[in-house]
Amino acid sequence: MSEALEQQTATSEVLKVISSSPGELKPVFGAMLESATRLCEATFGSMLLRDGDGYRRAALHNVSQKFSEYGNQTPVFTRGTAPTVDRVIDARKALHVLDMAAEDPDEPIAKFGGARTLLVVPMLKENEAKGVIGIYR
Repeated sequence: MSEALEQQTATSEVLKVISSSPGELKPVFGAMLESATRLCEATFGSMLLRDGDGYRRAALHNVSQKFSEYGNQTPVFTRGTAPTVDRVIDARKALHVLDMAAEDPDEPIAKFGGARTLLVVPMLKENEAKGVIGIYR
């Protein structure tokens, strides 16, 4: 019951942001990411949108200074930079990685963010992957 209440509260918070910022997506993306991170009891999160043949950062939440700097230096990156994201986009299915340090330590989220466990979920529109939400510990 408390989980359902938390989900309803998160939905309400996102809807408030949407109504208070018509036409502005950045605050909406930030609210969505913050809610997803909190609901999953994760440490930090990242939202990426497809941008041509790559990805653009739409939002970051509670990331480390090192990952924030990396994100500012590479706001758009190509396929192959983050293989986990590519896999989620291609399969259009969520992916849970127990230990990024063992699976792919050179992936930016592990290398610059220090992420170990992560959950990456595709954002779909009519079964087409438009981006991903990734939450990490």
